[in-house]
Amino acid sequence: MQTQNRTKSSMAAENAADDTSYTQEAHDRLDQAASKAHATVDRVHRRATNLSDQFASQGGRTYQQACAWVTEHPMQAIGGALAIGYLFGRLRS
Repeated sequence: MQTQNRTKSSMAAENAADDTSYTQEAHDRLDQAASKAHATVDRVHRRATNLSDQFASQGGRTYQQACAWVTEHPMQAIGGALAIGYLFGRLRS
């Protein structure tokens, strides 16, 4: 009976050790996945910020070019605006 109790006791201790090692392994893998995800999010954020800056810069240049063209060709700009307004008006009715 005493041997049987020791066996049950040692089996319980082994099961607890196995559970602890599985829990630790799962925790380690979760930490690794979180670290990789965080690195990916940081990389995407940097790239998105860079693209945003590029688009803002390009948009500013395009706006300046459009303003310069309108200043140089005011009658063509007015004619183009009237034509576009007319076409949109026809499409809506």
